[in-house]
Amino acid sequence: KEYDLLMLFVRNPHRAFSREDIYERVWHGYYPSKSKAVDIAVARLRKKMGWDAEIKAIRKFGYRFDPPSTQPQNQPGVTASARNSEKPESEIRKTMN
Repeated sequence: KEYDLLMLFVRNPHRAFSREDIYERVWHGYYPSKSKAVDIAVARLRKKMGWDAEIKAIRKFGYRFDPPSTQPQNQPGVTASARNSEKPESEIRKTMN
């Protein structure tokens, strides 16, 4: 599910998603109101991708992905999260396992 969540965010940058919407799109089912599945999956994704600042929590609503700035890797100041965002999909998929 983390990979599906990643793809949802990457394909929809700067778009806010409610927890319900995320759950229905990633888990393909009805969102149980007390479920923490979305919050836990987002926390794991943030940790694996190094995107603590890029995946923003929207209080009492959900989450939004603001992608890191795109800088070439040979310039100073390139963050690990920016390098991760440049990996091919197959490499990102390996990270999710």
